Parts: sequence; structure tokens; C-alpha cells
Amino acid sequence: MRALAADARRHRVRGTAGQAPARPGLVGAPPADLDAVAANLDGSAYGAFFNYSLSGLGAAYDIDVDAYLSRRGQQVTAGLRDNQCTTQALAKYPFLNSRFLTTGGRPLTERLTRTPWKEVVADQRLGKHAPAVPVLLSHSRNDDVIPFRVGEGLAKDWCARGTTVKFSPNHVLGHILATTATSNEGAPWLRDRFAGRPAPSTC
Repeated sequence: MRALAADARRHRVRGTAGQAPARPGLVGAPPADLDAVAANLDGSAYGAFFNYSLSGLGAAYDIDVDAYLSRRGQQVTAGLRDNQCTTQALAKYPFLNSRFLTTGGRPLTERLTRTPWKEVVADQRLGKHAPAVPVLLSHSRNDDVIPFRVGEGLAKDWCARGTTVKFSPNHVLGHILATTATSNEGAPWLRDRFAGRPAPSTC
């Protein structure tokens, strides 16, 4: 998980004359608000994910993350970035808190409110750009990585911008296990879209 979000503009795909029609979108637990996601992750059992995301965003936006880190913070970040996959990272650095990795002892979540990070967070806010295709958005109320309110808010934002959205909450325990619920509902939903049946909406 090098970055927790992708620019929503990449999803604004439209069919044009002579081309195949745009395909539907299936979304599970979207990291639509990086401020909320970072606050939820930092110091949690999934704290290493926050470190991953900063490394990925730093690379994407040409920001030197090391400039904010202590020597230990640089070592931890380099190890996570270059040597450890998700399960290894969570096992080695459970409850990783960014304030123990910075030069000033302040959490990196505070940096997200300042330049240049606040501009990155704003650019990555998915609700600003609505998909031009119907979307099934699935999110567990018990997600321990991406807060449920983030997915719920994105569904409302996309609805307000004219996208046909079916927002589907579930109660599966945990972010990882919830992928099963998304897949189980998503497969028949996608079949219906490819069969040309109208997409349902909860907007």
C-alpha cells in the first residue's frame, strides 16, 4: 500500500462514439479523506500503513519525507518502504506512532495541515470529482482502517455531483475481512451492469 489514495480524475472515463462504453465502478472502503484516514491510522495497529502512505505521496509529489524524520524515523521508513510487505510491517511495527519518528516529536498528522502536505491532501480528496459511470460503493461499519464515515461521505459527494451510486454498508469485522463482502456483492452487480441492466441507486 504505497499510497492510500489515487487521483479521482483517473476514474473519469467516458464512452465516446466508436468506442466501447465506459465500464462500471466497484469501490470498497475508499480512502477519500486522507486527514480522517491518517488520524485513524497513526498509533493504531495499522500505523505502518500511515508510514507507507507518506512515502508514496512523498514520491508522487516530489516531497522529501526524510526532512521531517529523526534518524530512527528515517531507518523505520526506509525499512518499510524497501523491505517489508504489509503483514511483515504490521508484525514488526504494531501501533506505530509517527510522533516517535519525527525530529520535533510532533505527529506527522499535524504536518498534513501545513504546506506542502495540505495541498496534497486536498488534491487527493476523491469527492471533488465524480465518476461518469455507475458505482457500487461498499464499506463496513466496523472498518478498522478507513473510517466508515469516510466512505459514507464519498457516496454523498458523488451523488450530489450526479453519479449513480449504490452505497452498501455492511457489518463485517475489520478492513481486510470486509473485502469478501465487497466481492460477494460486487460480482453479481457487475454482471448486471455488463448485461445492460439499469444500475440501482441509493442517492
